Amino acid sequence: MSNLLNTEVKFSTICKSICKMFGGQLDESDVNKTCPDDWQTTKVTVKDRCSFLFNNELLSDIKFTVPVLGESESEKSKHEIFAHKFLLSISSPVFYTMFYGAVPETREIVELPDCDYKVLVDFLRYIYCDELTLNESNVSGVLYLSKKYMMPPLADKCWDFLVSNMYPSNVYSVLSVAELHEEEKVVNLCWKMIDEQTEAVLRQPIERPLLEAVVTRDTLKIEEVKLFTAFDEWATRECEKSGLTPDGEKKRAVLGEQIVKAIRFPLMGEYDFSSVVTSSGILSAEEVSQLQKYFDKTLDGLVAFPEHPRLWQPLVRRQRFRYCGGSWAYERGRKDTLVFEVDRPIELYGLRLFGKLNRNYSVTLELIDEESEEKVLSQTGNFTSIPLITYEECEYAGFEFLFDQPVDIDTLVKYRVEALISGPSSAKAKSCYRNTDWFTFSASDNENNATNARQGQFSEFVFLRCYDQ
Repeated sequence: MSNLLNTEVKFSTICKSICKMFGGQLDESDVNKTCPDDWQTTKVTVKDRCSFLFNNELLSDIKFTVPVLGESESEKSKHEIFAHKFLLSISSPVFYTMFYGAVPETREIVELPDCDYKVLVDFLRYIYCDELTLNESNVSGVLYLSKKYMMPPLADKCWDFLVSNMYPSNVYSVLSVAELHEEEKVVNLCWKMIDEQTEAVLRQPIERPLLEAVVTRDTLKIEEVKLFTAFDEWATRECEKSGLTPDGEKKRAVLGEQIVKAIRFPLMGEYDFSSVVTSSGILSAEEVSQLQKYFDKTLDGLVAFPEHPRLWQPLVRRQRFRYCGGSWAYERGRKDTLVFEVDRPIELYGLRLFGKLNRNYSVTLELIDEESEEKVLSQTGNFTSIPLITYEECEYAGFEFLFDQPVDIDTLVKYRVEALISGPSSAKAKSCYRNTDWFTFSASDNENNATNARQGQFSEFVFLRCYDQ
């Protein structure tokens, strides 16, 4: 017993000495809190022991300092974080070279002026505890540190978070981060979202250089008149922010010739051109006259604007509801389900769904052969709800889920569409048509979030009639 007591006394003395060496003036209560005599005996796993050392002065041989945000340069104080070279070095080749390389770092304090304190804490918690909680405020900073210190698994977690939480409302931010780090895969995913949800994307604040990049793309899935309208509205907002009267001349100056000359006015219908473009005042009288001659097929020579299509064709959209309203909630794990069949073959390009204006939704959508239970399509997507107008001139808030590839829909076959939706409550279809031109709808026998032929989700079907092609 006396030997054990002597051992405990010696261990306590050693702990006190270590604590004084690496931070110095701790009283008895601090020592007991920071390095209790038998702390190892209560930590079952290596992870438990490393977690105990997280931001702990015990055995620390390096200290990071970061500036306190919001303070002036002259008054700036610093946050301190204790760390351990060995644990850092087995996680990062940069730390290994820094502490154990040919010319090892000898400073006891490393200043990180380019880092936020909370971000650094999250970064080190991942190293010590194998725990990571990402959010919109820290993901860019954690990604920066993971790249700086060559930690690919952590970087992958950050990219996964950014992509899974990317919506039209924030795609510009994700794109800028991906371009900064030259992450080509994520850059391509951003542009895919911009292509497929152009109308929703252009409702967000956007800088002019990105507008220039958007307008030249051949893959935008938006009607040219809607693209022009979005640019016109952007120019109007920019004029108003600068205190300018948003007349045609000033809007054109704000847009710049590169953007105006890239809009494909010849792809518009003559009515849209006359009613939307001409009234905006952005084009000169000479340009309007030239394009009018183009539509009348009396133009002698080439038109001054691009004529080649954007590899996208106008689609047919058919609504299944007479009215919409109320509130439709999305219970966790419950799918909205609807059965439909067609009386003539079509290519189904997607569906429109209800949402709440300017709110984000994540959807997993499946298309299933009702008889064979064969899965025809399975696709996920993130969306931002915008104002939509049906062919019957009904306006509602929602979003368009377009498939990566259109699906051939045959007659005499019943299909079931299932959507697992995550997001805030939305409006719902009310007093739906059981039959429309081309479609017949019915309820599903599968477990459902109460969508059926009379109410619920799936506002419109987006398709091409086979003989239209």
